[in-house]
Amino acid sequence: MSILASFYLIYRFSNVIVIFFIAIVLSTAIRPVVKWLNQRGLPRPAGVIFIYILGFSLLVIMAIAVVPLLVEQITEISKEIPTYYGNFRSDLFLSRSRILQGIAIQMPPEFRLPPPISGSEVAEPGVQAAEQVTRSLPYADIIVRSVVALTAVFVLGFYWTLESERSIRNTLLWLPKERRELIREFISEVEEKVGAFIFGQGILCLIIGIMALIAYLLIGLPYALSLAILAGIMEAVPIIGPFLGAIPALLVVLSSDPTKALWVIAATLLIQGLENYLLVPRVMKKSVGVNPLVI
Repeated sequence: MSILASFYLIYRFSNVIVIFFIAIVLSTAIRPVVKWLNQRGLPRPAGVIFIYILGFSLLVIMAIAVVPLLVEQITEISKEIPTYYGNFRSDLFLSRSRILQGIAIQMPPEFRLPPPISGSEVAEPGVQAAEQVTRSLPYADIIVRSVVALTAVFVLGFYWTLESERSIRNTLLWLPKERRELIREFISEVEEKVGAFIFGQGILCLIIGIMALIAYLLIGLPYALSLAILAGIMEAVPIIGPFLGAIPALLVVLSSDPTKALWVIAATLLIQGLENYLLVPRVMKKSVGVNPLVI
């Protein structure tokens, strides 16, 4: 019964557990920077606030400079998806492989996007406005919940960064005295390494995204910014992430200009080579302290 009760409590308070977990991950990620700032004379609370302000400032700058272009490219991509789909299906039909031809036969003839707003919805502005307000209510609830959850994450992350050592020390009082120091050192070591790894992984994602953007612009790939951001995000997925990030770029180039597909493949392999043999060893050595030969 106790096991069932534990599972029920976890399910019942899953949202709170997830928020607390994300706050711990955030705290663990920024702790190396807070420690670095503290060693240079900046108090820990001020260090956390400084990182928060810097992070929000970067997000605002990105929202002003990047988001409009990103939204424009995503809108264009959504309009071109049916064309890309049709070209891709036609290429499969023209293939000499019966397997690929069979796949093309099984694929739907057209890729249909959600239908646009009907004429009746735009005929009466008052009715349309009322319907839009009604439809937006669920989204408003989601937005409010997201803002509350995000605020809770940052507040908990702030306090966990400052008070985690004291909280862990108080928790360890329940354990035998001779084991407390060993377990405390182990937890501190794990937190330090995990935080350094998350920080290093974030740097890798940023570098890969920038390298992909430069490569896609040189190749002349459409929607280079959106595809490069996706490639940088996919870098966080272990092992297969970089290849998943390259798939959208390949699909776009195969549908628009197949002659550039080899350049996209070559750029992807070059970026992967630089990542595996140059970036990962150096970044992880500086952040986690792992010898490059081990990586």
